[in-house]
Amino acid sequence: ASFSEEIATHMEETTAQVLEQHNRSQYLQDVVEEITENVYKMQQFVAGKVMEEKMFNAVYYVKDYVKNKGTINEEDVKKLLKETGMDDIYITDSQGIVKYTSNREAIGLDLYEADKSFLSLKEGKKEYIVTPIKIRVEDGALFKFLVVIDENKQLYEVGMALDSLLKI
Repeated sequence: ASFSEEIATHMEETTAQVLEQHNRSQYLQDVVEEITENVYKMQQFVAGKVMEEKMFNAVYYVKDYVKNKGTINEEDVKKLLKETGMDDIYITDSQGIVKYTSNREAIGLDLYEADKSFLSLKEGKKEYIVTPIKIRVEDGALFKFLVVIDENKQLYEVGMALDSLLKI
C-alpha cells in the first residue's frame, strides 16, 4: 500500500473513532438531561407533598380552633394566619358562603360556586380537596388551596400564594 493509501486508511479509522466518541458523548448528554429532568420532577413532587402536609395541618388547626372557641372574629383570623403560616383563610356557613376570612373581598362568596369540585365534600365523597395552583377568584392572584368540611357542612379553606409556595 502506498503512503497516501495508509494515510487515507488512518484518517477513516480516526474519523470513525471521532464519530463513535461523539455518539457516546451525545448519549451521555441525553442521559444527564433525562436524570436532571427527573430530579426536577421529584423536587416538585416532594415540595408539593411538603406543602400539602403543611396546608393539611393548618386547615385542621383552624377547624379545631373554631370548634373549641365557638365564635371567632377578625382578630382570631389574623392570629390563625400568623400561627399557621398560611396566606389566606376562609370559613363558611353550612351553605358554603364565606363568613370569616383574611380576605375582605371574599365575604359573602359562595365557595361552591367559586369551585364546583368542592361539592364532592358536601356530598360526602371526599374528606378534603387540594386544588392545583390556580387564579384566586377575588383578585386574580395565583394560589393553591386546601379545603375540608365539618359535620355542620361548614367549609374550612386555607390558601398559599405562589410566592409563598416558592419559598418552601
